[in-house]
Amino acid sequence: TLSRDVARIGQNLDFARLFSFFYSCIGFYWSQTVTVYAAYTLVTALLVLSLLNLEVAIQGANALGAQYAIQLGLVLTLPYIVELIMERGLYRGLKVFLVTILVGSPVFFMFHMRTKCYYFARTL
Repeated sequence: TLSRDVARIGQNLDFARLFSFFYSCIGFYWSQTVTVYAAYTLVTALLVLSLLNLEVAIQGANALGAQYAIQLGLVLTLPYIVELIMERGLYRGLKVFLVTILVGSPVFFMFHMRTKCYYFARTL
């Protein structure tokens, strides 16, 4: 099959040629498609939140807090979920994703990035 051939080719390429192969193959287009669908899902979810007036219930009085919460949940994790499903299958991919969520990896990542941003802004 095509995926087996691509995997064999990818194992023998160096890093620069592997990037070139990715951007000239179907992987780049698939990644862009998933990102666009994630953006459409985000816009739809924000519209539903706005119509049902649920923005206040998610993050208190801050209306932008709901938008950021949905962005973290959809735009950032949807491509990761699709990648896991394509690499490991539906059941094992969702299992790995749920384990990642349950051990608190997103919370650590947000703390890590906030700390970096704080010190970067303070240095500037």
